[in-house]
Amino acid sequence: MNKEKVSFFSKLFYSIAKFDQYPRMIKEGVGKAFLYLFLFSLIFGTISGVIVGYQTNQGLQAFVGEIEQGLPDFTLTNGELHVEGEMPIVLEEDDTLMIIDTTGLTSPSILDDYPTGLLVFKDSVIYKKSVFETRQYRFSDFGDVTLTKADILTYLPLLKWIGVIFGIFVFLFFYIAKIINAFILTILSFILSAIQKAKISFAQMYSMSIYALTLPILIDVLLKLFNLNLRWYLYYGIAFVFMWMAIRAMNRITTNPVEVLPEESELND
Repeated sequence: MNKEKVSFFSKLFYSIAKFDQYPRMIKEGVGKAFLYLFLFSLIFGTISGVIVGYQTNQGLQAFVGEIEQGLPDFTLTNGELHVEGEMPIVLEEDDTLMIIDTTGLTSPSILDDYPTGLLVFKDSVIYKKSVFETRQYRFSDFGDVTLTKADILTYLPLLKWIGVIFGIFVFLFFYIAKIINAFILTILSFILSAIQKAKISFAQMYSMSIYALTLPILIDVLLKLFNLNLRWYLYYGIAFVFMWMAIRAMNRITTNPVEVLPEESELND
Protein backbone atom coordinates (compact mmCIF):
# COMPACT_ATOMS: atom_id res chain seq x y z
CA MET A 1 0.00 0.00 0.00
CA ASN A 2 1.25 3.45 -0.84
CA LYS A 3 2.25 5.36 2.31
CA GLU A 4 1.67 8.72 0.69
CA LYS A 5 -0.22 10.99 3.05
CA VAL A 6 -3.84 11.69 2.22
CA SER A 7 -4.72 15.40 2.24
CA PHE A 8 -7.53 16.80 4.36
CA PHE A 9 -9.82 17.57 1.43
CA SER A 10 -9.13 14.16 -0.11
CA LYS A 11 -10.18 12.60 3.20
CA LEU A 12 -13.29 14.76 3.24
CA PHE A 13 -14.22 13.45 -0.21
CA TYR A 14 -13.23 9.83 0.48
CA SER A 15 -15.17 9.79 3.77
CA ILE A 16 -18.37 10.48 1.83
CA ALA A 17 -17.84 8.87 -1.57
CA LYS A 18 -15.00 6.31 -1.49
CA PHE A 19 -15.49 3.43 0.93
CA ASP A 20 -12.55 1.57 -0.59
CA GLN A 21 -10.27 4.37 0.62
CA TYR A 22 -11.20 3.92 4.30
CA PRO A 23 -8.48 1.28 4.89
CA ARG A 24 -5.91 3.65 3.40
CA MET A 25 -6.97 6.49 5.71
CA ILE A 26 -7.20 4.20 8.73
CA LYS A 27 -3.67 2.91 8.16
CA GLU A 28 -2.37 6.43 8.82
CA GLY A 29 -3.35 5.93 12.47
CA VAL A 30 -5.75 7.40 15.01
CA GLY A 31 -3.55 10.49 15.46
CA LYS A 32 -4.15 11.50 11.83
CA ALA A 33 -7.86 10.83 12.31
CA PHE A 34 -7.92 13.23 15.28
CA LEU A 35 -6.06 15.82 13.21
CA TYR A 36 -8.70 15.41 10.48
CA LEU A 37 -11.47 15.86 13.06
CA PHE A 38 -9.76 18.97 14.46
CA LEU A 39 -9.42 20.60 11.03
CA PHE A 40 -12.96 19.52 10.17
CA SER A 41 -14.24 21.10 13.41
CA LEU A 42 -12.17 24.23 12.79
CA ILE A 43 -14.02 24.77 9.50
CA PHE A 44 -17.50 23.44 10.08
CA GLY A 45 -17.58 24.04 13.84
CA THR A 46 -16.84 27.70 13.13
CA ILE A 47 -19.63 27.77 10.54
CA SER A 48 -21.99 26.13 13.03
CA GLY A 49 -20.95 28.61 15.73
CA VAL A 50 -21.56 31.57 13.42
CA ILE A 51 -25.01 30.24 12.50
CA VAL A 52 -26.03 29.60 16.11
CA GLY A 53 -24.53 32.91 17.27
CA TYR A 54 -26.42 34.81 14.56
CA GLN A 55 -29.70 33.06 15.38
CA THR A 56 -29.18 33.77 19.08
CA ASN A 57 -28.54 37.44 18.34
CA GLN A 58 -31.71 37.63 16.24
CA GLY A 59 -33.73 36.22 19.11
CA LEU A 60 -32.13 38.63 21.58
CA GLN A 61 -32.85 41.60 19.33
CA ALA A 62 -36.50 40.57 19.19
CA PHE A 63 -36.51 40.27 22.98
CA VAL A 64 -34.92 43.71 23.38
CA GLY A 65 -37.55 45.17 21.04
CA GLU A 66 -40.35 43.68 23.11
CA ILE A 67 -38.81 45.06 26.31
CA GLU A 68 -38.42 48.54 24.83
CA GLN A 69 -41.98 48.68 23.54
CA GLY A 70 -43.91 46.44 25.92
CA LEU A 71 -42.34 47.01 29.32
CA PRO A 72 -44.12 49.84 31.19
CA ASP A 73 -42.19 52.58 32.95
CA PHE A 74 -41.42 51.56 36.52
CA THR A 75 -39.33 52.49 39.52
CA LEU A 76 -38.07 50.11 42.18
CA THR A 77 -36.83 51.92 45.26
CA ASN A 78 -36.80 51.32 49.01
CA GLY A 79 -38.17 47.83 48.46
CA GLU A 80 -41.29 49.03 46.65
CA LEU A 81 -42.25 48.83 42.99
CA HIS A 82 -44.15 51.63 41.27
CA VAL A 83 -45.50 50.94 37.78
CA GLU A 84 -47.16 53.45 35.46
CA GLY A 85 -50.36 52.43 33.73
CA GLU A 86 -53.59 50.65 34.55
CA MET A 87 -53.40 47.67 36.87
CA PRO A 88 -53.31 44.76 36.58
CA ILE A 89 -51.17 44.05 33.53
CA VAL A 90 -51.94 40.49 32.47
CA LEU A 91 -49.86 38.39 30.07
CA GLU A 92 -50.95 34.84 29.33
CA GLU A 93 -49.27 32.41 26.95
CA ASP A 94 -50.07 28.70 26.73
CA ASP A 95 -50.13 27.46 30.34
CA THR A 96 -48.11 30.32 31.79
CA LEU A 97 -49.58 33.37 33.51
CA MET A 98 -47.81 36.64 34.32
CA ILE A 99 -49.51 39.47 36.21
CA ILE A 100 -48.12 42.81 37.34
CA ASP A 101 -50.36 44.39 39.98
CA THR A 102 -49.12 46.95 42.49
CA THR A 103 -52.61 47.62 43.86
CA GLY A 104 -52.71 44.52 46.04
CA LEU A 105 -56.05 43.38 44.62
CA THR A 106 -54.74 40.24 42.90
CA SER A 107 -54.68 37.10 45.06
CA PRO A 108 -51.71 34.68 44.85
CA SER A 109 -54.26 31.87 44.60
CA ILE A 110 -54.84 32.84 40.95
CA LEU A 111 -51.74 30.80 40.14
CA ASP A 112 -53.47 27.63 41.37
CA ASP A 113 -55.04 27.17 37.93
CA TYR A 114 -51.68 27.35 36.10
CA PRO A 115 -48.66 25.01 36.16
CA THR A 116 -46.25 27.94 35.89
CA GLY A 117 -46.56 31.67 36.39
CA LEU A 118 -45.26 34.93 37.79
CA LEU A 119 -46.96 37.51 40.00
CA VAL A 120 -45.31 40.90 40.49
CA PHE A 121 -46.67 42.88 43.43
CA LYS A 122 -45.69 46.19 44.99
CA ASP A 123 -43.30 44.59 47.48
CA SER A 124 -42.59 41.11 46.16
CA VAL A 125 -42.52 38.59 43.32
CA ILE A 126 -44.11 35.15 43.42
CA TYR A 127 -42.62 32.69 40.96
CA LYS A 128 -44.35 29.37 40.33
CA LYS A 129 -41.75 27.14 38.70
CA SER A 130 -43.95 24.05 38.63
CA VAL A 131 -46.95 22.51 40.38
CA PHE A 132 -44.48 21.35 43.04
CA GLU A 133 -42.45 24.52 43.58
CA THR A 134 -43.48 28.13 44.21
CA ARG A 135 -41.17 30.77 45.65
CA GLN A 136 -41.62 34.32 46.87
CA TYR A 137 -38.96 37.01 46.72
CA ARG A 138 -39.33 40.31 48.55
CA PHE A 139 -37.76 43.41 47.02
CA SER A 140 -36.54 44.50 50.45
CA ASP A 141 -34.29 41.42 50.55
CA PHE A 142 -32.17 42.96 47.79
CA GLY A 143 -31.20 45.91 50.00
CA ASP A 144 -31.27 49.57 49.07
CA VAL A 145 -31.54 49.06 45.32
CA THR A 146 -32.95 51.59 42.86
CA LEU A 147 -33.92 50.35 39.43
CA THR A 148 -35.87 51.88 36.55
CA LYS A 149 -36.82 50.94 33.01
CA ALA A 150 -34.14 53.35 31.78
CA ASP A 151 -31.53 51.39 33.75
CA ILE A 152 -32.57 48.15 32.06
CA LEU A 153 -32.53 49.74 28.60
CA THR A 154 -29.00 50.97 29.29
CA TYR A 155 -27.68 47.44 29.79
CA LEU A 156 -29.74 45.68 27.12
CA PRO A 157 -27.17 46.37 24.33
CA LEU A 158 -24.72 44.18 26.28
CA LEU A 159 -26.93 41.19 25.45
CA LYS A 160 -25.48 41.16 21.92
CA TRP A 161 -22.29 39.70 23.39
CA ILE A 162 -24.26 36.67 24.55
CA GLY A 163 -24.63 35.62 20.91
CA VAL A 164 -20.87 36.00 20.34
CA ILE A 165 -19.97 34.06 23.50
CA PHE A 166 -22.53 31.39 22.68
CA GLY A 167 -21.10 31.05 19.17
CA ILE A 168 -17.58 30.49 20.58
CA PHE A 169 -18.96 27.93 23.02
CA VAL A 170 -20.68 26.09 20.16
CA PHE A 171 -17.34 25.78 18.32
CA LEU A 172 -15.60 24.31 21.39
CA PHE A 173 -18.53 22.02 22.10
CA PHE A 174 -18.59 20.93 18.44
CA TYR A 175 -15.13 19.33 18.62
CA ILE A 176 -15.67 17.70 22.02
CA ALA A 177 -19.11 16.41 21.03
CA LYS A 178 -17.76 14.78 17.86
CA ILE A 179 -15.05 12.99 19.85
CA ILE A 180 -17.80 11.57 22.08
CA ASN A 181 -20.00 10.75 19.06
CA ALA A 182 -17.12 8.83 17.49
CA PHE A 183 -16.55 6.90 20.72
CA ILE A 184 -20.22 5.89 20.93
CA LEU A 185 -20.21 4.90 17.25
CA THR A 186 -17.03 2.88 17.78
CA ILE A 187 -18.50 0.83 20.63
CA LEU A 188 -21.73 0.10 18.76
CA SER A 189 -19.92 -0.68 15.50
CA PHE A 190 -18.21 -3.71 17.02
CA ILE A 191 -21.62 -5.36 16.54
CA LEU A 192 -21.30 -4.71 12.81
CA SER A 193 -17.74 -5.98 12.92
CA ALA A 194 -18.85 -9.20 14.62
CA ILE A 195 -21.57 -9.76 12.01
CA GLN A 196 -19.01 -9.44 9.22
CA LYS A 197 -16.43 -11.45 11.22
CA ALA A 198 -13.91 -8.66 10.74
CA LYS A 199 -10.83 -8.35 12.93
CA ILE A 200 -10.49 -4.64 13.62
CA SER A 201 -8.73 -3.05 16.60
CA PHE A 202 -10.31 -0.37 18.77
CA ALA A 203 -7.96 2.30 17.37
CA GLN A 204 -8.83 1.34 13.81
CA MET A 205 -12.54 1.33 14.59
CA TYR A 206 -12.28 4.74 16.25
CA SER A 207 -10.49 6.20 13.23
CA MET A 208 -13.15 4.70 10.99
CA SER A 209 -15.90 6.25 13.13
CA ILE A 210 -14.40 9.72 12.80
CA TYR A 211 -14.44 9.49 9.01
CA ALA A 212 -17.91 7.88 8.95
CA LEU A 213 -19.39 10.84 10.85
CA THR A 214 -18.41 13.28 8.09
CA LEU A 215 -21.67 13.21 6.11
CA PRO A 216 -24.13 13.31 9.04
CA ILE A 217 -22.19 16.22 10.55
CA LEU A 218 -22.30 18.12 7.25
CA ILE A 219 -26.05 17.50 6.95
CA ASP A 220 -26.59 18.70 10.52
CA VAL A 221 -24.62 21.91 9.90
CA LEU A 222 -26.58 22.51 6.69
CA LEU A 223 -29.92 22.06 8.48
CA LYS A 224 -28.89 24.63 11.08
CA LEU A 225 -29.06 27.24 8.32
CA PHE A 226 -32.81 26.63 8.36
CA ASN A 227 -32.98 26.48 12.16
CA LEU A 228 -33.40 22.69 12.05
CA ASN A 229 -31.52 19.78 13.58
CA LEU A 230 -30.78 16.30 12.32
CA ARG A 231 -32.55 13.73 14.50
CA TRP A 232 -30.13 11.61 16.53
CA TYR A 233 -31.38 8.35 15.03
CA LEU A 234 -30.82 9.68 11.50
CA TYR A 235 -27.43 11.06 12.54
CA TYR A 236 -26.21 7.69 13.81
CA GLY A 237 -28.20 5.76 11.19
CA ILE A 238 -26.26 7.42 8.36
CA ALA A 239 -22.99 6.86 10.21
CA PHE A 240 -23.84 3.15 10.70
CA VAL A 241 -24.36 2.72 6.95
CA PHE A 242 -20.91 4.20 6.34
CA MET A 243 -19.39 2.04 9.07
CA TRP A 244 -20.91 -1.10 7.54
CA MET A 245 -19.43 -0.30 4.12
CA ALA A 246 -16.07 0.74 5.61
CA ILE A 247 -15.84 -2.48 7.66
CA ARG A 248 -16.55 -4.46 4.50
CA ALA A 249 -13.69 -2.66 2.73
CA MET A 250 -11.40 -3.19 5.72
CA ASN A 251 -12.36 -6.85 6.01
CA ARG A 252 -11.71 -7.40 2.31
CA ILE A 253 -8.16 -6.10 2.67
CA THR A 254 -7.58 -8.17 5.83
CA THR A 255 -8.81 -11.42 4.31
CA ASN A 256 -7.10 -10.75 0.96
CA PRO A 257 -3.66 -9.28 1.76
CA VAL A 258 -2.61 -9.44 -1.86
CA GLU A 259 -5.37 -7.03 -2.83
CA VAL A 260 -3.99 -3.59 -3.58
CA LEU A 261 -5.87 -0.51 -2.51
CA PRO A 262 -6.71 1.98 -5.27
CA GLU A 263 -4.35 4.89 -5.17
CA GLU A 264 -5.30 8.54 -5.44
CA SER A 265 -3.58 8.77 -8.86
CA GLU A 266 -5.65 5.85 -10.16
CA LEU A 267 -8.85 7.50 -8.96
CA ASN A 268 -8.05 10.58 -10.96
CA ASP A 269 -7.45 8.64 -14.21
